Amino acid sequence: MTDTETRAADDLTLRLDGRSVIVTGAASGIGRRTAELFVEAGATVTACDINPIEAATPHGELKPIVGDVGDEDYVEAVVAAAGRPRRSARSSTVRASSTARDSTRTFRSGARSSTPT
Repeated sequence: MTDTETRAADDLTLRLDGRSVIVTGAASGIGRRTAELFVEAGATVTACDINPIEAATPHGELKPIVGDVGDEDYVEAVVAAAGRPRRSARSSTVRASSTARDSTRTFRSGARSSTPT
């Protein structure tokens, strides 16, 4: 990569300093790499998985919480551990409710979608 390409890539780097992020499936694979990228970008990452999670990353620490995202009490604990989100025009809060037939998400914007399971 040339110096010009490196500077251009640096200009496109997403910075998430002061932001809190929750990543599920963070023990391995895509979830783990996603968590690492968020840490690298400066975010505080609460990492969730049903399997044990290593807290150390090359760029900082994750806040690992092991459990099942199908357990409502676990999800509440994860959100509490992540801290209160900063309010911004670009943020959206997602509330999810599941039944055997469908999963419904209601977004702050008022949009509503339903996806069969």
